[in-house]
Amino acid sequence: MPKYAKETFLNKRTVHPSIRPEKPFQLGDTRIGIIDTEDRPLTSTGLQTYADVYIELFDENGRAVEGNYCIVQYEEIINGSSNDIQEIAIPGTKIIIGKQTLIEDTSEDNYYYYRLKVYPNVIENNGSYTPPGVCDTRINTVVIDKKESAPGRKDGQVTIVASSGAGDLQYSLDGINWQTSETFNNLAGGGYTVYCKDAAGCPASYYLTVDTVLSLLVSDPSVMLNIGNVSRWSAAFNPIVFTYQRRDLNVTAVLPANYGSQTSFKVNGALSTGNIMLTAKDKIYVNAGYYKGVYDVYYVNQATSEVWIDLPYTDSLNNTGFININKFRPYYEVLTQITYQDTLTGLMSTINCVHRPNTQGLIRADISNFLQSLLQAKDDMGADRPNSRDYNLGACYHVKYTEGWQDPSTGANVKSASIAIDTPYYVTYSARQLGDSYGGNMAAYVPFKQVDAPSKRARWLTDFAEPVYSAGYPFDIGFIYGDDLAGLNLYAEITALDVNRNPLGTPATTYLLNEDGSFLLQQDSSKLVIVRPPVTNKPFVTGLAQRIGVNRLHISQNFDVYARYFKLDLKYRDADDNEHQVMQTQIVRIDDAIDLQSVYLRWIGLNGAWNYYRFVYNQEITLDVQNAVILKKHVTDWANHDAIEDVISKSAGLKMKVIAEDLAIADIKGLQSLKYSPKVQMLINKNPVKWQTVVLNTATFAEYETRNGQAPFSVTFNLPALNIQTQ
Repeated sequence: MPKYAKETFLNKRTVHPSIRPEKPFQLGDTRIGIIDTEDRPLTSTGLQTYADVYIELFDENGRAVEGNYCIVQYEEIINGSSNDIQEIAIPGTKIIIGKQTLIEDTSEDNYYYYRLKVYPNVIENNGSYTPPGVCDTRINTVVIDKKESAPGRKDGQVTIVASSGAGDLQYSLDGINWQTSETFNNLAGGGYTVYCKDAAGCPASYYLTVDTVLSLLVSDPSVMLNIGNVSRWSAAFNPIVFTYQRRDLNVTAVLPANYGSQTSFKVNGALSTGNIMLTAKDKIYVNAGYYKGVYDVYYVNQATSEVWIDLPYTDSLNNTGFININKFRPYYEVLTQITYQDTLTGLMSTINCVHRPNTQGLIRADISNFLQSLLQAKDDMGADRPNSRDYNLGACYHVKYTEGWQDPSTGANVKSASIAIDTPYYVTYSARQLGDSYGGNMAAYVPFKQVDAPSKRARWLTDFAEPVYSAGYPFDIGFIYGDDLAGLNLYAEITALDVNRNPLGTPATTYLLNEDGSFLLQQDSSKLVIVRPPVTNKPFVTGLAQRIGVNRLHISQNFDVYARYFKLDLKYRDADDNEHQVMQTQIVRIDDAIDLQSVYLRWIGLNGAWNYYRFVYNQEITLDVQNAVILKKHVTDWANHDAIEDVISKSAGLKMKVIAEDLAIADIKGLQSLKYSPKVQMLINKNPVKWQTVVLNTATFAEYETRNGQAPFSVTFNLPALNIQTQ
């Protein structure tokens, strides 16, 4: 079967010309297609066209045919001048002569063109030709066409750029299964070794990493605890930061260049975008091996995806990393989208946040200000269930993020595919302090099914070491119902304790209550005893509704007269009926002060839940009248006129000072948050329960002396202003 040969130009690429730096000629460099052997700078007008130059074999019907090392003669013609006739043996159907060779340059001052003349008649190999003994198969680079867009999606794609004198290249990811296409798709993120072999069986291999786009996110507000527990609960009034690391191209190797006087970075992608090419003197940010910082580009090899900087090579144990190129991605930003359920409409709503990187490409997206808008310092929850989720003091949200930049060729805004984080995040109306464990994360208050020590169990959301419960008054204590507890039948266990904090087992007295919850009193204000039933050791057990979020456990039990405390435990039973405790035991003190002239306050504490306290005995009430506006009158009849001046407006209001004597320092520390709470309310009616918001006076308070161990506590607040007659 006769064979014929012809030239073919594949993978043509047209770009704007660029200034090429002086580059010493090194062994292995090819002069084919070099524009100016004196390395003169190119002009910035016109276009340059590059292509892969092949010689192909075909039969009389135009179909590809195997060469079997037949000999083909060809000439290279540059600017009309022919070079010497050369011969090459072709083992397969085609062979490459030049990789991304410059075939045309239309610059105004230096027109250039390259042509390949192939003699169509071939010289058959009748067994006299012996293939070369040295394999020249080489994988020049691997282009990451697409990263895996999210974990598990397996949609990554790579293209292998290889060359061989024997041609007919095949490619593989495992060295067993081969394909003729240089592109592999449907790849998961991770490391791969790609293999290549030519018609003579000469192999080559190359290691690469397909990134998962989620790696753009390097940290989030979550905290990893022991035995795999993760807390994604954050305090709204602390920074809530999602940190992203921009990575335009991954560095697969850091190599010495020009005998070590320069450093070369081999990357896993093209050093051009559209018609924009990376050129000398452009600035790039490098984070690979020893090199971290912004550098000027010294030389770019588009064919091998290498970029040089003019710094001596320094070896490092880790010669991988990334580079960022602002020329390719100007005005780079990350869009963080927050999705949440609007409590008013019940519909899903979104908040978009835009953040830009620093010079290292690091983006710290603090979204705490946006999340604060999901919460409110108010209470519209009912107390008709054992526990209720407080939608005002806690919220759930989801996050997805997108890279964005401006296309340098068109100026259009470009956005990558959005990546959604599968797990939800939570925010509470809390403010953590310096020195608190886990910083702004609420990990110390998040319960889990299992912990590695009883001390690691979650705390209750109270500012008191021991909250105070007053019988007949509304009371609840906050806790986080974490998503790790979903599906469990949680229950609260309440056990009455005596003055020595032992479970009660002695007779107790129960008092009959009026409709409004107050004690039934005799005329001398003493309590009327109706019955004295026996007291059981069995604790109160209350099943809880499954509501993930900030919950409030409502307590309204009437305890025995001998009870001075009660303890709270949150538990569940597993499939084998084994009991597990998920919260730390909370001791609550029962207030036994007489219910006379009491002022009952509640407020939102630093831990993001309501606190309660009853002030008894005596309060100071002050009437404050001010801002009087007086109108002077002109008097003409002094004998009969009623006044020289009239008051046309004034303001008036009541102030109340509540006092508690001889409090322990632990109680005073719990009460301190009352003075800087964003919401303080006073109970004005028990049945139905009705609260009134009051405003505390701002001042500097003398709290206590640490040596004494106890001190009085007082605070003054304004009652709602009086509505008086004004003109």
